[in-house]
Amino acid sequence: MQYFNLSLNGFRNYNSAYTELNPRVNIFIGKNGQGKTNLLEALFLLTQGYSFRYGENSTFINSRFNEAILKTKIINQNLENDLTLQILKSKKNLFLNDKKISNQIILNRFPVVIFSPESLAIIKEGDDQRRNLIDQHLSNIDIKNRDLIQNYKKVLKTRNRVLKDHLQGIRPINETEDLLESLNASFIDLATRLTVARIENINKITPELNNAMRFISKTQNVDILVEYVISGENSINLKSESIKKIIQNRTIELHQAELSAGVSLVGPQ
Repeated sequence: MQYFNLSLNGFRNYNSAYTELNPRVNIFIGKNGQGKTNLLEALFLLTQGYSFRYGENSTFINSRFNEAILKTKIINQNLENDLTLQILKSKKNLFLNDKKISNQIILNRFPVVIFSPESLAIIKEGDDQRRNLIDQHLSNIDIKNRDLIQNYKKVLKTRNRVLKDHLQGIRPINETEDLLESLNASFIDLATRLTVARIENINKITPELNNAMRFISKTQNVDILVEYVISGENSINLKSESIKKIIQNRTIELHQAELSAGVSLVGPQ
């Protein structure tokens, strides 16, 4: 896949900008705060529909503008594509060759990988950043993984809504218990499948991590070990049934705690 150009209007610190891109390597040089990362973010937004940096839609729009317009031309599998992203404060609109399309179509057709200054948060910050990185890789290698992650998030969101409503006194305990019981089978199944997918992915890429570190360090004395911790225990070698049993048991153990907290305390989130 090759980007050929990038056009920006009202995006971040850019009033208007246009640049043609080399199909191989492009280097952006400038002082801090001049918008180098914004260019990478724009390219990522156009092919993914979301940003690798956190923020509301309004953060993408230059204060002098009511909307941001991003455009690029891409060749993928010998097909030329014009991508346009319109960012409004309330929503984003994606267009492929002037036809409005869903974010899912873009994700399926244009998989990308990015390493940015924010990527350092994977090491310096919490587990959530590392889980997001694994999920991004899963989504890029198989569309079924992307569907699995989205379905899990939907069930988790519904479950959290039920728990929050109970905490706020909107939903009585008997109704809350019935809804949680109806959700838990799907929730546990999806949580198990997502955990298994993450563990399998980690086990597949760990040898490549070792090879990369040996190449970088110019020595064979490198041995990277990766753990996937569930309830304080390394579960990197566990199979699906064992993982499902752990999640089921934790769902029972933390039931009262979840009702008191108003949020799910179990699962791979």
